[in-house]
Amino acid sequence: MGMKSFLYFILLIGVCSGIPEFSTSTNAAGIGTFNSSAENPYEVIGIVSYVVDGDTFDVNITDNRDLRINVEKIRVRLADIDTPEIRGKKASQTGKDAANFTREELLGNLVYLDVDNKTGQDRYGRWVAVCYLGNDNFNLRLVDKGFAVIDDYRDNEFNPESW
Repeated sequence: MGMKSFLYFILLIGVCSGIPEFSTSTNAAGIGTFNSSAENPYEVIGIVSYVVDGDTFDVNITDNRDLRINVEKIRVRLADIDTPEIRGKKASQTGKDAANFTREELLGNLVYLDVDNKTGQDRYGRWVAVCYLGNDNFNLRLVDKGFAVIDDYRDNEFNPESW
């Protein structure tokens, strides 16, 4: 299955599973693009290209509605959760397990990002977002699986109590 067919397949699954509709048009690269629906909470669609740790990863953008983002690849920090460290004095096996889980679930997959509208980026230049894999809130999935804890930073638009 080619990339274009794969993305149309993902689009079909999304429409059938309750993800807000996306248009079936394609951009110059043959990748599915957003519709103009105001109800669509996602600002960025992309493919995860690298996992740093359990709550940080890189996304190659395939479509973008956030005018603050003008690059093809961004580093994402998952909003309002925290996974244990994988490096330094606080490194733990649990942190490595969280990173492995994120890698297995996200690497190479299409994700939908609701990028924080309040602050956008954290102090390290990472875009703060809630990540959706299919119809699942991946931030919440990390918590539910025991790889992360909720840490409501309150400096962003998100409220983890509403997840």
